[in-house]
Amino acid sequence: MLATIPEGEEEEAIAIGSAEEAKTTEHMMCHLPKNPHCEVCAKAKIQRKHKRAKVLMLEEDGIKAKGQPVKFGDQVTGDHMIRNEDDTEDTDVPVDTVAAVFLDRATKWIAVYPKSSKSAKHTIEAMKHFAGSKDTVSTFYCENAPELITAARACQWRLSTVTTGMPQTNGVAERSVRTVKEGSSRGIAQSGLCTKCWPDAGEHFCFSKNVALVDGDSSYNRRHGRGHFKGERIPFGAFVDFMPQPDTKLDAMGGRTMPGVFVGYHTHAGGIWSGDYLVADYAPFKKDCDVGRAKVKVHRAKEVVKNLSGKFIFPVAERRRERALKEEDFGVPNEQLK
Repeated sequence: MLATIPEGEEEEAIAIGSAEEAKTTEHMMCHLPKNPHCEVCAKAKIQRKHKRAKVLMLEEDGIKAKGQPVKFGDQVTGDHMIRNEDDTEDTDVPVDTVAAVFLDRATKWIAVYPKSSKSAKHTIEAMKHFAGSKDTVSTFYCENAPELITAARACQWRLSTVTTGMPQTNGVAERSVRTVKEGSSRGIAQSGLCTKCWPDAGEHFCFSKNVALVDGDSSYNRRHGRGHFKGERIPFGAFVDFMPQPDTKLDAMGGRTMPGVFVGYHTHAGGIWSGDYLVADYAPFKKDCDVGRAKVKVHRAKEVVKNLSGKFIFPVAERRRERALKEEDFGVPNEQLK
């Protein structure tokens, strides 16, 4: 298999799974498929060894089922993803502890919606954003969870449910949840941000997967028919210079940009990119790598300085590594920590 080069970049065949592919922007966007030469993949995908025969998986997130649908909405699957850890530090805002995950089987469009609960109200909000104002969901396949059933009926989605007590009959949805979990973990491992940022990492992963070119096409184009994504492809947690929102004052004699940490893309209902990038203020992370999400301002900005070199820096991950080495007192010279 060969990596597909996005529009605007020099066409050069790069083998999937090679050391060169591990350094490409495309791979750093969502880290699929797993690359043996990628440190982030190694950290986020490490598993305990089992006494069984090894099987080489060329396409880790391939989702197959009978009766492949043709257009968006013909068959959508959904399930809830639950995060068990408690973010006790952010007590002043609702904490996202669960997320609704939806997959359209025709276009392979995937989306995650972090919420503070898996109530029917929050599930309806997620379903309406997933479908948007123009698309219609003909069939929704899910487990027998009351909140999913209530929400589907409220949205007037034709409902099919799995066999009670047999989660394997909902395998496509279960695999989608696992894909989003693994993608979020890769984003956290790559960025160095604390696990409280998992909602941002999950949303960035899904958007990156939707706009990724696979065999010359993307889920974004298959769903919306507007061509491929034209914006900047920036990995989660990467350092960027951007023009902040008007309510942020900058030194009149200085530059018109400020440093930030890239956390995602803003989309309208239905998944259409609004043209805005989501960038977190870098200043709070310089004081504390584990700063809570409620204490970091996230800017919705249209102007992000283009990365001409194609090489990205992950400042929070580097600061975390530097702090860890100093705390362990390995005797590493300061110049090697930079």
